[in-house]
Amino acid sequence: MLYRFQAMTSRGEATREAILDSARIELTKSGILGLRVAEVAAGAQTSVTAIYRHFGDRDGLLADVLTLLYEDLTTTTVDEYEKRLADRDPLTIRDLVDALPVPFDVAHPIQKFRIQVLAAAAENTALAHNLRAVMKRRHQLWQESICGLQARMAPGEEFDERVYWAVLFDYMPYASSFLDDEKMSADDYRTFLADKLRSGP
Repeated sequence: MLYRFQAMTSRGEATREAILDSARIELTKSGILGLRVAEVAAGAQTSVTAIYRHFGDRDGLLADVLTLLYEDLTTTTVDEYEKRLADRDPLTIRDLVDALPVPFDVAHPIQKFRIQVLAAAAENTALAHNLRAVMKRRHQLWQESICGLQARMAPGEEFDERVYWAVLFDYMPYASSFLDDEKMSADDYRTFLADKLRSGP
């Protein structure tokens, strides 16, 4: 009896993974708004009923697949940033700036995807719940990366970590709203802006 239950669980997990893989492909082709459950089912060689059994509804499917994609994107972004700086030692401020993603390049496919996911999360409570954990993980990954960079800076080259948080999170306010206590407070942000706007000696 136990063996039969394990076999069914494995088969169910395989079906769930096939559905998620098919949903990834459909999202690439049709986007979030164009995702059709029937097309996902066909791609996974399963039924619409199976999708509803595993994910509840279209929003549940979207929540899970978009969370996985956003997690992958988060890890990839930090990894790529560190790779761009890997052969530069010691580091300069210009190295750090040149390697950072440009936040206002909304035409870039990654930026467009982020905006679409965050917009979907405004209406999809399951996705919003999942993204909270992803954003906290993203914050942790960047924090670890920044600590490593501080240790590799050239003598006399120091940077203000607040710049990273402002650039990486606060330019997209809805994204930073998922961070709760980790996000930069309004007072900290105003102090940061005042410090950066103040002319040097």
